Amino acid sequence: MYGEDETVQQLKDEEARAEKLVEMFERDVNNSPLYMMNQQLEYLIYSSTVDDYTKKEWYPTSNYNSPYEMTYEEYINAGEEYSVEDLALVFHTSYERSADDKLEERMQYASYWETYFENLGY
Repeated sequence: MYGEDETVQQLKDEEARAEKLVEMFERDVNNSPLYMMNQQLEYLIYSSTVDDYTKKEWYPTSNYNSPYEMTYEEYINAGEEYSVEDLALVFHTSYERSADDKLEERMQYASYWETYFENLGY
């Protein structure tokens, strides 16, 4: 039989273990690939739609090899009249604006993933 002091200590120990488990769970959840991917997607959407120009990342332009000038809304609602390769260039130009010379490779990746998802039935 435990005395009152031992019972209190046992409860404190159990609470400390529970807090440690919650901390471990939160750390693992926040480092999971799914969590990080969702965070990146949330940032992409936010930074493409926010009105504050100091936080906005999407700027429609036809410069830098983009075949079309599209707003973010036009881009996400683009239909089959646009090729996935052209849309990859629009994204590169309007959002990323990197100075790389791998545009052909980006277009090939876009085509690969389009085929991949079509084969899955999407």
